[in-house]
Amino acid sequence: MTLIVIGILFAALFATALLSKRRFGTLGLALAAGALLANCASRDTAQLLIALDIPVSPFSETTAAAILLILLPALVLLFSGPSYVSRQQSILGALLFASMALLLLLRPLSTGLDTEPFRDILQLMARYTNLLLALFISLAVADAWLTHNVKPSDKSKK
Repeated sequence: MTLIVIGILFAALFATALLSKRRFGTLGLALAAGALLANCASRDTAQLLIALDIPVSPFSETTAAAILLILLPALVLLFSGPSYVSRQQSILGALLFASMALLLLLRPLSTGLDTEPFRDILQLMARYTNLLLALFISLAVADAWLTHNVKPSDKSKK
């Protein structure tokens, strides 16, 4: 069940980013901001979910709040902002976005779902999480920098 949820989540994030053609730099930095926001405000947001009586099963309110706060800034930016011109860039950006989002969501998802069959894989990933996040954030900063410093090719002018 857990693998199915993770697969569906990855596919949905990938498809959304691919269809919007938004740049990974903007979305990746929004995910990083969302992770920071979740770290600071998950408990308060969980209390708000309880007060508003919003159903969040199979997750706890705190887990649902963390997932919401991690994704919310990036989901808002999927509707506007810089976008890719070529299909290959869009695919790569969507792949990076979905991978970074999934990496950030693994901790809250693992507390809310039965991860016993995947415990070894999750422990291996946990060992490299900080390194991978540093790599994703570096790529996001580089992509955001390229948005403003690389002149568009002649193809995009047509």
